[in-house]
Amino acid sequence: MSIVVNVEGRISRDSMHKRLATGGKKEAWRKKRKYELGKQPANPKLSTNKTVRIWIHGGNR
Repeated sequence: MSIVVNVEGRISRDSMHKRLATGGKKEAWRKKRKYELGKQPANPKLSTNKTVRIWIHGGNR
């Protein structure tokens, strides 16, 4: 799964930025959705473990 920073500066995990199999560009046919947003890389420190709960789809955390 690719993570791309677009011109607007938002991190996106969608596939709308990719090219077609023929080499042409896809036209954006809708705005970004919240489930397509990515996050900044965590760059974790290898020391004490700390978990942070974030809001996700689904109920099995």
